[in-house]
Amino acid sequence: MKYPLNRLNKTISAIILSIIILGASLSQNVSAQEIPVYPTYIVQSGDTLGSIASLFGVTLQELINFNNLTDPNQLAVGDVLKVPAFEGIGDTLTIQTVGLGENLPSLAIKYGVSQEQIILLNRLTSPTEIYAGTQLILPIVDQAPSAIRVTPLAGSQSVFGWSAAQAQNPWSISHINAIPNPERIVPGQSLFANSNETSAITSFSTNIKSINITPLPLQQGVTTSIEIQTTAPVEISGKLGSHDLHFFPTGDNQYTALQGIEATIDPGLYDFSISSTDNSIHFNQPVLLVDINYGQGAPLDVDPRLIDPTVTEPEEKLVRQITGVITPEKYWDGQFVYPIDEPCVSAGYGSDREYNGGVLKYYHTGIDFAVCANNLNIYAPAGGKVVFAGPLEVRGNAVILDHGQGIFSGFWHQSEIMVSVGDFLSPGQQIGLIGTTGRSTGPHLHWEVWVNGVQVNPYDWVVNVYP
Repeated sequence: MKYPLNRLNKTISAIILSIIILGASLSQNVSAQEIPVYPTYIVQSGDTLGSIASLFGVTLQELINFNNLTDPNQLAVGDVLKVPAFEGIGDTLTIQTVGLGENLPSLAIKYGVSQEQIILLNRLTSPTEIYAGTQLILPIVDQAPSAIRVTPLAGSQSVFGWSAAQAQNPWSISHINAIPNPERIVPGQSLFANSNETSAITSFSTNIKSINITPLPLQQGVTTSIEIQTTAPVEISGKLGSHDLHFFPTGDNQYTALQGIEATIDPGLYDFSISSTDNSIHFNQPVLLVDINYGQGAPLDVDPRLIDPTVTEPEEKLVRQITGVITPEKYWDGQFVYPIDEPCVSAGYGSDREYNGGVLKYYHTGIDFAVCANNLNIYAPAGGKVVFAGPLEVRGNAVILDHGQGIFSGFWHQSEIMVSVGDFLSPGQQIGLIGTTGRSTGPHLHWEVWVNGVQVNPYDWVVNVYP
C-alpha cells in the first residue's frame, strides 16, 4: 500500500515526538530512582543538634553539613531536619515512649511499619529490648489503624475454629500477626485481631480495657499513678518492684494505685505485675526507671548525738510504722496547697546531704521552707487525720497527717503543736508554728509526703491532681 508523502512525514514526526517524550519520562524516572531517600525529624522541646545526632548514630558535623546549617545555634522547636542515616526510609520520624502492653508486633501494627524497620531504626539486637518506658524512633502516623484487640487462642482450639466463632478471616489473622500461614498459629498463642471496639493496640487480655502508668518511664522521687480499666468489677492486687500495690476504685470498673519511687533507687528495669482474685486478670511487664539529678545540698554541722544510729534508727522505725498503715478512706480532694503562707524554699527535695564532714551521708527527704511571711503558721495542705503529734529527737516537735489510702504528710521542727492525735483537719487548718527543734540549724519547716511507704517530692502534690 502506498501512503502520501505528507501523511508519512506526519507519522514519522509523531513517532519521533513519542520517542522524545518517552525518553524524557524514562530519564526522569531514572533520575528519581537515583536520588537517595532519607528520613526527616521534627525538632522537639529539649533537643539539641548533639542529642539528635547521637539519637540517629551520626556525627554532629554530618548532621550540620547534611542540612546546610549556617548557624547551628538557631535550632528551633518544629524545625525539620534531614537525617543522614537509614537511606531508603522516607518517613518523618519521632520519638515515642513504649506504653504498657506494647511490644514489637503491636508497635509494628500501630505505626504501620514492619518489625524489621523498627529493629533497624532503633539498632535493636533483640525484641526483648523493648519494654515499657523505653523511647523508640518511630514514624509519625497520619491516621491511626483500625482498632485491634489481643485475644489468646484457647489451648484446645484451632485458629480456624476460633476465627469462625469470632467472625474473623483466618488469613487476615495471620497477616495481622505477620505469620505466613494460619496453620502455623499454635494453641495458647496470643493473637491480634480486627475489632469494632475502640481499644489500644496492646497485649492486654480481653478483661482489661487499659492500663496506664504515669509518668512513664518511672522517675526517682516521683509519685507513680497506676490506673486500670476493666470490663467488669474485680478485685485487683499488684506489685511494682519490691512494693505491693494497693488499688482503690476511682470509677466504674476503674481502679487506681499510687506508689512512691525512692529518690536513691538505682535506675533500670523493675517488674510490674497485676492479677485479680478471680484469676481473670494476669499481666506483667518490666518497666524502665530513670535517674533524676536533684543536685548537691550544702554540708551541715549538727549535734553528733542526732546522727548516732542508736538515736536515729528507733525514730525512723517509729515513723515508718506510722506511715505504713493503709487507710481505705480517702481524706484529700484535688491538689495539695503549700503548708505555709509564703513558700520560700530553702532546700528542695532529693538533694544529697552530708553531715559533720561526711560522718552521715543521706538525701533530703522533703522540702524546707524558711521564714518569709509575717507569721510562723503551719497549715494542713489537704484533708487528713492527725496520727502523730509530739516531740521526736531528730524531727523535733512533729505532726503526721494521714490523708488516706497510703498517703501521709509530716511537719518537722515545730516550736508549737496546735493539734492532737485523732483530730480531723480541713485544708488550711492550722497545725502549729515554725521552729528549730530537733536536728535543725535554724528556724524552718521541713515538709514531707509519703506515698505507700516512700518519701516523694511534695511539690508534685501541689501541681498535680492524684485520683
